[in-house]
Amino acid sequence: MNIYITDNFLFYIFFSILLISIFMIHQNNKNDINDINDICPITGNRTRITGCIEYPLYNEAYLISVYSNENIKDIQESFDKNDNRYRILKHDHNIYLYNKDKMISELIECNILNMKRTLELTRNHIR
Repeated sequence: MNIYITDNFLFYIFFSILLISIFMIHQNNKNDINDINDICPITGNRTRITGCIEYPLYNEAYLISVYSNENIKDIQESFDKNDNRYRILKHDHNIYLYNKDKMISELIECNILNMKRTLELTRNHIR
């Protein structure tokens, strides 16, 4: 019994694998954003507000979800004063927010796409 593999068959197999891979990457990205933005790193409560904080040392902005606007204000004031109460460190292509020496949250870049996805997943209000 001879089995012939046609070019069309190979194309459909490759295309199917590609679609499944894209779907899995998209689902993992959704889970990452949701995990990062579900619980307020300051209060431990469920987040209600999503906004951006600017870290002057890197001259970059990061998305953060918190319980209240006061939480964002406290973090940003610490950055602006450079008092090291809050600071950001990059490690292995990840970005972490620290309170003194304790890592309290993973951050993602503040951009329109990340903001949109975060707001859709968390149903938070934008700051």
